[in-house]
Amino acid sequence: MKQFSLPIYNRFKNGDFIALELSASTTGNRRWMAIYHYVENPVQRNIPAHKYSIYDFEVSEDKLGDYFSPDDITHRKRYYVDSEQALFLKLGELNVDPALFTYPWKCDYPL
Repeated sequence: MKQFSLPIYNRFKNGDFIALELSASTTGNRRWMAIYHYVENPVQRNIPAHKYSIYDFEVSEDKLGDYFSPDDITHRKRYYVDSEQALFLKLGELNVDPALFTYPWKCDYPL
């Protein structure tokens, strides 16, 4: 099973999120995926119990560089997993190589 690179894994284990840019499904869009640690949010009560969340989304290139609203985010998917093993299994199901994750600023992560 593929893993994160050591510096990225250390960042992730310290509670910071990691991201990567993927091929978009539509010409004119850019797509990113990020992995976040669980953060309690009393407003969102109907999400499953989890340790990590994977957020996969696209934004039109026209919207980047300006402020864009949540309505501008397309092909939005969120996955919840409760362990590192489940995280790597989900990434495998999504055909995403964990070794490609990096620091958010290195892949122009917009959020």
